[in-house]
This record gives sequence, structure tokens and C-alpha cells, in this order.
Amino acid sequence: MNKKQRISVLAAAFFMSMCFGAGYAWSVFAQELHSKFAFSMKDAQMVFAIFQVVFAAGFLAGGRLIKKTGPRLLAFIGGVVMGTGFFLSGMVEPDLMILIIGVGVLGGGGAGLAYICPLETVQKCFPDKKALVTGVSVSGLGIGSLLLALGVDHFLSRGIHISYIFKITGILLFIIICGLSFFLRDPNAGTCEKEIKPLKYREIFSSSKFWALFFAMLVSLFSGLMVIGNIKSMGLTWGVSGIYAAFGVSVLAIFNSGGRMLWGAIIHKIGEEKSIYISILIQAAALFFAVFFVKNTALFFIFAMLSGLNYGCALVVYASAVSKYFGIERLGQIYPLLFAGNFISGLIAPPFAGWIFDKTGNYNYALFSASGILFCGLGLFYILSGKPEKNNIIV
Repeated sequence: MNKKQRISVLAAAFFMSMCFGAGYAWSVFAQELHSKFAFSMKDAQMVFAIFQVVFAAGFLAGGRLIKKTGPRLLAFIGGVVMGTGFFLSGMVEPDLMILIIGVGVLGGGGAGLAYICPLETVQKCFPDKKALVTGVSVSGLGIGSLLLALGVDHFLSRGIHISYIFKITGILLFIIICGLSFFLRDPNAGTCEKEIKPLKYREIFSSSKFWALFFAMLVSLFSGLMVIGNIKSMGLTWGVSGIYAAFGVSVLAIFNSGGRMLWGAIIHKIGEEKSIYISILIQAAALFFAVFFVKNTALFFIFAMLSGLNYGCALVVYASAVSKYFGIERLGQIYPLLFAGNFISGLIAPPFAGWIFDKTGNYNYALFSASGILFCGLGLFYILSGKPEKNNIIV
């Protein structure tokens, strides 16, 4: 595969990842369903919760199927399923069960199936720059969610019916993902390179390296999603005006996306382990000291920037570490297991912080707790990553 072909794969991966960010723009849809169609916020957010659960299941399935189908076919199937789900959700007036099936099950399942395809393919195309190209690829996820949220908000403000927006979104997802899938190709297909055999799950779960990465990623995602789910409310409790508190959401999203590319370059220079230590320490310190020092808009924006940067790191460094320790061929098998931490954290972290706020009127104990959890995770990473492997599974 020549350089031009590899660049086209990277570009396709970036724009495809932008489409997978559609589910993360759900807050705009949820607010419209609540204010115009009498959905409770609990019901509206249930759709997003189902999306997250099915995305994780689809990601696990995709990691196994990609070996049989190849990235092109699997990404195409994922695009068909995801696009169809959003389109069907707009075929009738907003209905909870239709939205759960359309956006939650089909949308989440399609995105999950296809998510591994660009991730694994770009690493195979650039084996000497795994972290850098992973950062570029997954940065599209944050950018896509931000652009879709702005677009949906714009059309809703002009009186466009939400069902029509669901249908247009579905059509665009179908066209873009399916079209870009034809640019994905495994550079090793048809070669005589030695194949790395998949691992048995008992081999994976007996690996100290796996658990070191799992706990480090889990605590990073926990703190990141806790802040992402409550950043606007945090700003208001710190005396930031409503406009600037809302803008903090965009600041975090921008640095989340940009941070993935930045951390990709940093990881390429200093390695995965040092990057994990640095990102977790910075985030733990930011959460702890925010309680004492964030009292104005400027410091609130700095807090949002650091939170976005370090959450972005979590979605780059662990994918790169899996390929480094276990081999790129096993990325689709092992990384979805680590990514389960995103599902666990998404269900627990934002509600936990909200519960603390309901009880105390602020987020101080939530921030202290998340900071402590980060230090515990870092300690486990230090202990487990230094243990010798029982099985010879590290490449």
C-alpha cells in the first residue's frame, strides 16, 4: 500500500469517526423531546443509556467479526444499521419505544459494529505511528458530536420538526459511513505475514498487563464522564454565568477532540506508560484543586480544558497500548473489553456526581472522590504493569 492510499484510509477513518459521534449529541435531542413532546428527562435519557449499552455490545461483536468480514464489509453493515435506526426514529411522531429501538438499539449497535474498523485499519497502515494515527482517527468522534449538536440546535431553532431531523441524520449517516467504508482496506490482506492467533479469554483475564490497562482506563473514563455530564452545573456552582457555563461544554468538547490528536503526538514521542502516568496525575490534581481555586470564569475554562484533554488521552493511549503489548491483530479482541469501562463509567459517574449535588448543593465531595479514585487506579496500574506475565502472550 503506497503513501497516498494510507493517507486516504486515515482521512476516511477520521470522517467515519465523526459519524459515530452522532449518539453523543443526544442532549440536544433530549431537551427538545422534553420541552416539546412531554418526554420526562428520565425517559429521554433512557434512549442514550440504551445507545451506550448496545454500542458496547456491538463493539465486542465487531471485534470478533472483523477477522471474518474484513473492515470494509463490517463498516458498511454498521453504516446501514446505524443510518436505518435514525431514519426509522423519524418515521412517526416521537415515541419512546420507537426511539429506543431506532436510536438506542439500531443506532448504538451499528456504531459499535463499525467503530473498530477504522481504528484497527489505521494502526495497520501506520504500524510505526500507532498512537499518532489513533489520535487523529478518534478525534473525529468529538468533532462530529459537536457539529451535529450545533446543526440540530440550529434547525430546531428555525422550527424544523425533530422527526424530519432524525430522518435527515439517518440518511447522512448511511451515505457517509457506507461510502467511506470502501476506502478501508487491510494492508496485510493477501500477504504471507505470520498471523498472530486470537487469545482465549482466560488468557486475557489472567494477564496482569490487561488488568493494569483496564483499571487505569476505567478511572480515567470515570472522572472524565463525571465532569462531561455535569460541567455546566459545576460552572454555575462556582459562580460562572449561565452563558459561560454553557460555553464550558463546548470548550471541553473542543479540547477533548484536539487533545486526542495532541496526545497521539505525545504518546508517539514518550510512550504509552509515561503518558498514562502524566494524564492521570494531571486530571487528579485538576479535580482536587478545582474545589479550592476555581472561583471565576477563566479558571473554570482552564478546568474544562484540562478535563477535555485528559479524557481525550484515555481514548487514544489505551488503544495504542493494547497494540503495543498484545499486537495489532488482537486489538479488535482486547480493546472492546477495556472499552467496557466507558459503559460502566457512563452509567455510574454522572449520576453519582448529581446525587452528591442533590445532597450537598455542590460537587466538592464528588471531585474529591474522583481524584482519589484516579490515584487508586494509578497505584493499581503501577503494581500490575510491573508483574511478570504467567502466559507468554505479550508480543
